[in-house]
Amino acid sequence: MNTLDDAWNWYVSTRQNLMRMNRLARKYWNDLPWEKEIGRDDEFRLLEGDDVRTETERSLEFIDDLAIVVLFSVFEQVVRSHVQIEAAAEVDKILHPILRKAAGDAIEQIETGSFARVVEPYKPAGNADLIEEVNQVRRYRNWVAHGRRGEQPPIVDPKTAYQRLSRLLIVIGAGGGS
Repeated sequence: MNTLDDAWNWYVSTRQNLMRMNRLARKYWNDLPWEKEIGRDDEFRLLEGDDVRTETERSLEFIDDLAIVVLFSVFEQVVRSHVQIEAAAEVDKILHPILRKAAGDAIEQIETGSFARVVEPYKPAGNADLIEEVNQVRRYRNWVAHGRRGEQPPIVDPKTAYQRLSRLLIVIGAGGGS
């Protein structure tokens, strides 16, 4: 996935198909035409509807949190790449060796350093609330990605995360979700 929209579309279609499969298992599994080809398909013939229902419910239980991890990871890479390209263009204009070295160090930090420091400079431009909303997504993502240890931060649902992240992409000039 290269764009926030790619990540969002993955989440929506995956969640929707898990819900469809769950519904099929709950309501129609025993009525499927097992005497036809589906009953000879090794991927289906040995499955029980209750097992499919249980497995899809387990998947659905975690899909929203997994979506937050995926959405933020893709978002972070898009932001880092965009800001790094913009900063690199400015470094080429710097003549003084000390300033050029400092700018090079800054680019390295954009690529590998704290992500909070990458977006922090956008706060003074009237985006403090949006940066904080994005930081809430980041904190929730970190909590999920590190095994849900410690105090749980406020929950951020995938749609809210997608909207917040898309808005910040527009602010920094990296487009919307694309």
